[in-house]
Amino acid sequence: MGRIDRYILSHMAGPFFGALFGVLALLMLERLLRLLDLVNSNEGALRYIFDMLTNLAPHYLGLALPAALFIACYVGYRRLATTSEIAALQSIGRGLGRMAFPAFMAATLIAAFSALLHGYLQPHGRYAYRSLGFLAAHASIAAALESGAFLENDGITFMAEQATPGGRTLAKVFVYEERPDGVARIITSKGGALIESADGQRSALHFKDGLMVEEDDKGGRRRITFNTFDWPIDRGALGAFRPRGANERELTWLELYAARDNPPEATTRARVVSEIHARAARAFAVLLMPMLAIPLAVAGIRTRTSGPLAFGIVTMLVFTQALQFGEGMADLERAPVLVAIWTPVLGLLLISGFLFWRTWRGVGFNPGDWLPQISFKRRSKVTEAGGS
Repeated sequence: MGRIDRYILSHMAGPFFGALFGVLALLMLERLLRLLDLVNSNEGALRYIFDMLTNLAPHYLGLALPAALFIACYVGYRRLATTSEIAALQSIGRGLGRMAFPAFMAATLIAAFSALLHGYLQPHGRYAYRSLGFLAAHASIAAALESGAFLENDGITFMAEQATPGGRTLAKVFVYEERPDGVARIITSKGGALIESADGQRSALHFKDGLMVEEDDKGGRRRITFNTFDWPIDRGALGAFRPRGANERELTWLELYAARDNPPEATTRARVVSEIHARAARAFAVLLMPMLAIPLAVAGIRTRTSGPLAFGIVTMLVFTQALQFGEGMADLERAPVLVAIWTPVLGLLLISGFLFWRTWRGVGFNPGDWLPQISFKRRSKVTEAGGS
């Protein structure tokens, strides 16, 4: 890389990181609001929110990278065009293809990182997010407490005729426990509360004014009345989350390739193959962002409208939606995977390649002219002399 290449990259760096963090923050903020709404009735699950957002970062980063690269190329090369630096570089024999070399080099590195992101980081992050969601939903037995409903868990049957959210207040409690050693225990109480340990791994039922009956396997019984009684409960009995790989989106590149002929029970071979092609298509699309953005940035200086930028944004949105639609069609086996997924990529390649070729050839071409231009003219009413 020469000094001019580094100079062009310096114009792209600021917009790239600014757009990347901006888009990433907006996407994660939307997810944060959904998570807060999910756990607002379970205080024990609040501690999982930060870890859940962290594990979702690879997913949102994969969505933000193409948009950030497009904005970086558009802003950086438009700045060079408006200051006539592109014209100066062309006067010394440096064509548009050579000037675009830094952008394509950056796109290659970002595309390689995107392939790593889609193929390895996202599957593990998605599984970790789902496992944390499972723990958040079961962060406390209080998450399952409902007035008058029976809760069964690892040999324990629990019911409270009245239970406030979070289990802070319980009324008319009934508990039945059957231990592995054959001892059965029944507890009835007028009231109580659910108390959780600081680490969230254990809970205790605090009973008031109740009766406990224990019966062994030989038929012996023991009756105990109490004013207060704390009964520890191991939350590990809630069970562990399933192993990773039940869904094709939780598999890495190599695992997807190996699962083509033997897919997991929860998915199909069509979904596995579709996932492989969809990940490759998203990584390849990153390479096309400079080819789409640079011609629009250069063409934008010929007009004061925002037509070129709007054209690029609309093109990216249409491509994203078409790729998602094609992936769904391939999942349902309603279309061949090559046609369903790679047709949007081919369309984006043709559009961006045509724009870049026309601009590289030096032909005056502005995609913004294709968009309808709306102008508002002020109409004045002229009153002739002598008129009424």
